[in-house]
Amino acid sequence: AKDNDKYVSSNVEFLDGNTWTSFGQKYKYFQTEVNKKNVLAVSFLFDFQRFNSLTRVTPIEKEVEKDWFKKELLGNFDDDNVDVLIVFGHLIIQHGQNQELLMLHDILRKHFKNTVIQYFGGHTHVRDFVSIDNKATAIQSGRFCETLGFVSLNFDEAEPSFFRKYLDFTRQSFDYHLNNINAKTI
Repeated sequence: AKDNDKYVSSNVEFLDGNTWTSFGQKYKYFQTEVNKKNVLAVSFLFDFQRFNSLTRVTPIEKEVEKDWFKKELLGNFDDDNVDVLIVFGHLIIQHGQNQELLMLHDILRKHFKNTVIQYFGGHTHVRDFVSIDNKATAIQSGRFCETLGFVSLNFDEAEPSFFRKYLDFTRQSFDYHLNNINAKTI
């Protein structure tokens, strides 16, 4: 039996015999343990055309027209039961190159008018952070594990606030930050 519940892949499929099968769930919905925030997560790959004959990537603009997205995702989730919408995957976030992300954001924002949306992107291999609107940002953390990017969200204010931090992916950087975290928690 396949164990697809550990992965989220909204627009990538592989050929399993004669059947196209998602690499994971189309989305995941869960509640955080400590703060009890309801999180909805989706994951998209940009319009990648260099796949092999056993895989396929549906462009985001076509994927959002499918029943799972329109009826299941948008039909079951809204501002009342989602505190944070996480969109992660291999999407370009840089200004001027992020047309797919902005098209997806327009669709999501029309439905999730007040929900915080956090995008985690990739592909251009640069550190970048983009504020899309007052409740949505996007981060990209560099390339090949050279950088670790963090985003924190503060829900205690009338408007959510976002904070980002990049760590160099070195032992010295991790030791420094771990020692500072441990010193603050003791």
